[in-house]
Amino acid sequence: MASDDYSTRYNLLVVNEELNTLNKDEQIATLYATIQRDNPFHTLLITHRLNHDSHTSDPAIPFDTILTQPTTPSSIFDAIVNAFGKERGTHQVAHPEKRRDVDAIKAMLGTRILLTEDNPINQQVAQELLEANGIDVTIANNGKEALRALEQSEFDLVLMDIQMPELDGYQTTRQIRSQEHFRTLPIIAMTAHAMAQDVERCLATGMNDHISKPIDPDELFRTLSKWITPSSPQHPSPEIDTQDDISQIAQIPGINYEAGLKRVVGNHAAYEKLLRAFYEHFQNYASQLVESFKQGDYETLQRQIHTLKGVSGSIGADEIYNTTSTLEQALNEEPEAVEALVAKLAKQMTHLIEQLEQLDQPPVPKETEKEPAVDDELKTLLRELYQKLEAWDSSATDIASSISEKLHHTLIQGESSRLYKQVDNFDFDEASSTLDKITKQLKVEL
Repeated sequence: MASDDYSTRYNLLVVNEELNTLNKDEQIATLYATIQRDNPFHTLLITHRLNHDSHTSDPAIPFDTILTQPTTPSSIFDAIVNAFGKERGTHQVAHPEKRRDVDAIKAMLGTRILLTEDNPINQQVAQELLEANGIDVTIANNGKEALRALEQSEFDLVLMDIQMPELDGYQTTRQIRSQEHFRTLPIIAMTAHAMAQDVERCLATGMNDHISKPIDPDELFRTLSKWITPSSPQHPSPEIDTQDDISQIAQIPGINYEAGLKRVVGNHAAYEKLLRAFYEHFQNYASQLVESFKQGDYETLQRQIHTLKGVSGSIGADEIYNTTSTLEQALNEEPEAVEALVAKLAKQMTHLIEQLEQLDQPPVPKETEKEPAVDDELKTLLRELYQKLEAWDSSATDIASSISEKLHHTLIQGESSRLYKQVDNFDFDEASSTLDKITKQLKVEL
């Protein structure tokens, strides 16, 4: 903006309302007026406000399209198309959450899709999303199962995960394309990697298109609509529950309730089922991450991080998703930061698992709770655990388990259960804090 050389002709001006600069509106107005000279062009404003008119504080600056955050590459693309499709100054507000093409979805009713994905939670997210929109889904847990499914049934399209055991997405696609009758079968890659070279490799292998994980519903249906002509269309359209109820899940720290609910098209029961599945499959993941790091097994650690990144994004666990993204990058570019990030991620996982545990375990009725019996055995266990935690001794897990058993069905069983999980996940700092609370409640000196 400091340069006076505008010899280059521009067709689009994109302005982020969060631009952090003094005299923002004045600078934008100057830029607008300069580019406008003998050069018809279009304008796009990116803003976090849902209700925004077509001007900044200077009414002389109109915008053809206004895009509300958060944005995705696909939503930005749509907004640009909208901008070029409008007369100058007649703006259109693009809300990402309302952008799904209803007609395109209806046209896909009865479509048969083969979902090739090894992670059960990612399977459930995609299946709920597709079936809620009248699409028939068959699941293959790996590439070999996908090849068998294609031999036995006909499909309109294949959604292909890239990183899978036994036969990965690239190898599976090559084998599919080697068969003449599958040369035109649409295959869409699904991967947590969105780098240009990854997309190019997918296309070079024989895939037709690419969507990123965690799955964005708008991007998914927009991509599917480009490649699908249903072999046996069905009607009518299914009812989709989009009621935005507030539930227990909305109160869980670290969970972006609205984002997670969007993944399953507003189906609250499906979302809760998804979180229960996450708890079931990942309740010991924190300790596994720490163990992989301590053993120096970076190959396993990288695979664990990649899996957790995709799944956490799917359920709306934003904090964990952001940490896994940073850690994945650090493993390749900043190894000295890995230890602290692994510890941070393990702590976040421990806290989330503790919260999700409440979905599966209703509170113990008050009449079954009792005062804990503080005998010599319990005192000895508490003191031994204190020493083990101070020494960072891994045998502390067995002692914590014994303490949890002795305090089961007592008034402090919640704290003792939390203590065991913290020790089991090697979160010794948090465990020491919990142990201190328990001993104070029991009036036991360490």
